[in-house]
Amino acid sequence: MNVTNKRIIRIVVYGIAAYLCFFVVVCIMRHYARKGVEEKFLTAEPGDIFTRPNSNLLPGSEERFWGGLTGHVAIVVKGGVFSNMDENLGGIEVVEARLYNRYPISYKNRIVRNKASVHFGKRYIGRRYFLKMHINEKEMSNMCNFIDREKGKHYNLFSSKEDTTIYNCATFVRRLFLETMNYDIDCNKGSVIFPNDIINNPIFDTPDNRVRF
Repeated sequence: MNVTNKRIIRIVVYGIAAYLCFFVVVCIMRHYARKGVEEKFLTAEPGDIFTRPNSNLLPGSEERFWGGLTGHVAIVVKGGVFSNMDENLGGIEVVEARLYNRYPISYKNRIVRNKASVHFGKRYIGRRYFLKMHINEKEMSNMCNFIDREKGKHYNLFSSKEDTTIYNCATFVRRLFLETMNYDIDCNKGSVIFPNDIINNPIFDTPDNRVRF
C-alpha cells in the first residue's frame, strides 16, 4: 500500500470517528434537553418567531444553552394553538431562508414557506424557543408585503446583515423587522447576526414572551 492510499484511509477513518463523536454528543444533548420540559399549549400569531439556538462557539454570538451548530430561525405566517408535544405543531406555517429541508430532505436554497414542524418538530424538544412579537395590524400588513417581495430570493449562509439580495435565516428575520417595525432585533448589534442574538433580545424578557418548549 503506497503512502497516498494510507493517507486517504487515515482521512476516512478520522472523518468517521469525528462523525460518530458528533452523533454521540447530539444524542446526549437531546436526552438532557428534554428533561424538565412539560407539555405546554401556546398560541402562535403571524409575526411570532420559532428558533433553535446556535453554538456558543461561534465568534460574536450571544450565549444560549442547548445550541447546535448554526441554529435556525423562522417567522410565523399561519398561526394557531399548538402543544409542544404535538409533532405537527398544530399545522402552524412559517417563512424561512433555507439551503435545504431536513425532513424530508429536499434542496431549496431560497426563502420558502414551510410547516413549522419541518425544522422545529418534536425531535427538537427542549432545544427550541417560541418568541412572541405582538405585532399590530399595520405591522402585519408590512410583514406580508415584505415577504411577498422577498420570497424566492436565494439563501447564502455567509450573507451580510445589510445584503438584501441574498439571505440566511437570521439576516432574513432581522431585515423583516427592520422593514415591518423599523426595529433592529439583533440584540448585540455585532457585524454578524446569529439566532442567539435574537433569542436574547430584552424585548422577550417579559413573562411568556420567550418560551423554551
